[in-house]
Amino acid sequence: MKKCTKCHKVKSKSKFYKNKLIDDGLNPRCKQCEKIRMEKYYKDNRKKLLEQKQEYYNSKRKQFKIKNDRYYTEKREEILIQKREYYLKHRVKILHYLYEYMRRPEIRKRTRGNRDKRNKRQRAYNKQHPELIKEIKRRRRLRKKQLFEDFTIEEWKEKVDATKGICPICRRAYSEVYPFVVTLDHTPPISQASVGFRYTINEIMPMCGQCNLAKGASF
Repeated sequence: MKKCTKCHKVKSKSKFYKNKLIDDGLNPRCKQCEKIRMEKYYKDNRKKLLEQKQEYYNSKRKQFKIKNDRYYTEKREEILIQKREYYLKHRVKILHYLYEYMRRPEIRKRTRGNRDKRNKRQRAYNKQHPELIKEIKRRRRLRKKQLFEDFTIEEWKEKVDATKGICPICRRAYSEVYPFVVTLDHTPPISQASVGFRYTINEIMPMCGQCNLAKGASF
């Protein structure tokens, strides 16, 4: 047992923080009194402490970045799993916070002011990267339908190269047909495939955008 020098109550040793500078190895103030003292100190010196913290960070910014990048690279899978578990556990709370945050007047005003600029940049980006945008949409559809693809990018490129830039259906060059890029067709179509179906390189075919659109959900 030990007596706290602040509240003068006798408490068990587990109620005190360890301190090697004290003879008995325990802090003279109990955990509760120490917590109150630290909260008061932080409140009275908040601005000074934040400035010191920011100054220290700025002086070692490069070291922190290297250390954080190395840690993320080594623990990437574990970090993603932890984030996913945290989101599922606190999903309602997170969505409620985001909803309330977006309803703030200053956020709504800033969002409305930047909406036209953001949409203009997005349209320009989509026009410059049509293949990337189609790939993103295709992968989103696969995730939504819980489908998978068991082939590599190299296998797909080999299959596209085998067509020599000509659509195997209409015999026109991919560059002559909107959206002027080669598209990936699935058999069976994504809309009709059963949940968990895995597409191999034999279940896909390169074709132009118009043929792919005209084919639709037919085999």
